Amino acid sequence: MVLSACAGRPDLADEKLSQRDFELEEFFDGHVVGYGQFQDRFGTVRRRFEVQVAGDWDGEVLTLTEDFVYADASTERRVWTLTKTGPETWEGSAPGVIGQARG
Repeated sequence: MVLSACAGRPDLADEKLSQRDFELEEFFDGHVVGYGQFQDRFGTVRRRFEVQVAGDWDGEVLTLTEDFVYADASTERRVWTLTKTGPETWEGSAPGVIGQARG
């Protein structure tokens, strides 16, 4: 039973850990550092990375310049252009990404 408690996933119906709303344009207006990894469908880690994100919010468009450094020392840059489409919705695109991202 103890192990099954760790197997659940977060759900939007879960109680909030904070009463503060997340504002994408405020959070990413400036410099942010992130760390992550890519896993295959079996959960095996295939690649780890650090990403430096420089964000610029001009009141209409949020531009995110992401500079990735992978564990094997290779690098990649991706520039996202995000547009707010509603109070809590966004659309975005980046060169090399097929289609529009929506969230």
